[in-house]
Amino acid sequence: MHVTDARTFRPVLTAVSMMYLARTQHPEEFATTPFLDKLWGSDTLARCLEAGGDPRELCPEPATPEGGLLYA
Repeated sequence: MHVTDARTFRPVLTAVSMMYLARTQHPEEFATTPFLDKLWGSDTLARCLEAGGDPRELCPEPATPEGGLLYA
């Protein structure tokens, strides 16, 4: 993967999408670990993946501050 626009790249959404695709294509080989819960901050991502749900719904669009960004 080569990121061509760092401003629009969403790394967490990309990682979650890759996990979703791996789980969809190889459900018998895909497993989550307790470390994923620590990275995510709760068990919602692991539960969503294990239930076969689409975890991309857990990654809402980032909000743009009113008046724009101070540093870009």
